[in-house]
Amino acid sequence: MHIQLIEQSYGAIEVKHEITKMVRIFRSKQPSTKLAGITFVLQGERDKSVAGTIFMLGNDSKSSQRLAALYTPTKVVAVTYAFESAEKEEPMLALMSRIRTALAKK
Repeated sequence: MHIQLIEQSYGAIEVKHEITKMVRIFRSKQPSTKLAGITFVLQGERDKSVAGTIFMLGNDSKSSQRLAALYTPTKVVAVTYAFESAEKEEPMLALMSRIRTALAKK
């Protein structure tokens, strides 16, 4: 078994463990999730409007960190970023939307 570690500015994360946790969060009703040591409060309902996918957003109440996460039956895409402004956030959310549409077709 290959375990991948990703070094972040706030420490190393073990990818398999984190992704397993993310899949559980997508399927649960929990209002928050912890990813790489940061607790993200999930915003609103999980978006299931595109068949076979779930999209959720979250933010860290202690910093400007945000989470955008996408689940499909074959892939999980999780993005964390520092929120600066809605204008700078829009392109990232548009990209996640395009990824979601592309993965839903597979």
